[in-house]
Amino acid sequence: MASRTHVLVVPFPVQGHINPMLQFSKRLASKGLRVTLVTITISKSMESQTSSVKIESISDGFDEGEKLEGHAGFIKRMMLLLWQCLPELIEKQKSTGYPVKVLVYDSIMPWALEIATS
Repeated sequence: MASRTHVLVVPFPVQGHINPMLQFSKRLASKGLRVTLVTITISKSMESQTSSVKIESISDGFDEGEKLEGHAGFIKRMMLLLWQCLPELIEKQKSTGYPVKVLVYDSIMPWALEIATS
């Protein structure tokens, strides 16, 4: 049954990656799949739910205006957040009756699969 198939989508957390993954998520949802898009946010702007795609936001843990040390610091912080939060999110989805069956992640984050299966 397609509606029992739950897809977890994890884009690289920048606009040029989130928007295409959101559109892809909407397309999957239009085919009857349950889709959850995971975002790492610095604001509350993505906390709403689109009509067909559930949005799960992970806070970056920084205070407003606090900055990371360059691109490497951003990547390191994002990996740490996903290591901490993604397995919990997957477990949380099990309790809803719709366990995650498919993980779609951005190609710039090949380590996401390792995190999800840990």
